[in-house]
Amino acid sequence: MTLHVQFLTMGVMFASGTGMGILFDVYRILTGQLRVPRWAVAILDLVYWVLATLLVFQMLYTSNQGQLRLFVFIGLFAGATFYWLFLRVGTVKAIHFVLKVFNWLLELGEKVIHLFIVKPIRLLYKGLLLLISFLAAFALFVYKIVLQLLYPVFYLFGKPVKFLWRQIRWPSWLINGWKSVRALVHQWFAKK
Repeated sequence: MTLHVQFLTMGVMFASGTGMGILFDVYRILTGQLRVPRWAVAILDLVYWVLATLLVFQMLYTSNQGQLRLFVFIGLFAGATFYWLFLRVGTVKAIHFVLKVFNWLLELGEKVIHLFIVKPIRLLYKGLLLLISFLAAFALFVYKIVLQLLYPVFYLFGKPVKFLWRQIRWPSWLINGWKSVRALVHQWFAKK
């Protein structure tokens, strides 16, 4: 292995150690913000370390065909230490800032949806209820007026029509059928 490949591998491992630190802080802050249950944190820790290991070995394979030497571990440790000493505070602040912006965007989206979708639907619903109530009241008003106008007609012709109605000889099957229907309905809907 040439000196150039060794330096390249050490640089890649340094970057991998720094990247693992950044990803770990992102993961740690997200699990804290999302209030992940303890049992799930253990599973997520295992997933993080498996993914980090796979990514480091992929980078190692890309840089020097997967040869594992002492300087690989030195590079990883140096990258993680560099991140911990110099980049961690700024990264944590940046992650919190991004989360605040994301939460603000979510709240803004919720307000926009409420303003442009929910409120118009509510107003339309209330308007339809108001229109239906108005039409029902108007129909009832017209019905009462018509009933008042037709009252003299009912009074004049009501008694002769009743008399004629009673004089009609209805067939027995119709009378018995009507009585059967009334008894059945009464049986179904009578209080028990």
